[in-house]
Formats: sequence, structure tokens, C-alpha cells
Amino acid sequence: MTQGPGNIDLNSVHQFAAQNQGQLKNAVSSNDGQRVRDMLQGDSDQLRHALHTGDIGTLKNKFDSLMQTPEGSRLIQQIGQMIQQ
Repeated sequence: MTQGPGNIDLNSVHQFAAQNQGQLKNAVSSNDGQRVRDMLQGDSDQLRHALHTGDIGTLKNKFDSLMQTPEGSRLIQQIGQMIQQ
């Protein structure tokens, strides 16, 4: 098992992404996905650094703020449903 920041099992993440590639691409390409992407672009350097260093607090804060938007909430719910399948 390969552990990433915050003890995330990177092998499971890669496996999930490979198995759900089409659905993830559709979600990211959707109107909600594009709006979320636009929201994240301003913070891309900070988020990249947080991912690289395992700064879970920064990632959680950004995730929480995305959940407060209708687009982010719908997109995260959609991805959550993929995970539960």
C-alpha cells in the first residue's frame, strides 16, 4: 500500500480513477465541474503545495468552502455516489 498525504491509500485512489475514468471525465466536464475548476484556479499554487506537503488543514478548508457552493456540493455529491457504487 502506498500512502500519500494524510495516510491516503494512493493505490486505491488510482484504482478508483481508472475504474471510473469516464464518469469522472463527465463530472469534471460538466457545468458544475467547470465552475469548481474556475473557483480552484486562483488557489492552484496553494493547493498544489498543500497536496505535496500533506497540509490537510488547507485542503479541508478549501473542501469545506467548496461544499458551501451549489456547484461544489453537487459535484462532490456526484463523486461520492461513484465511490459508494
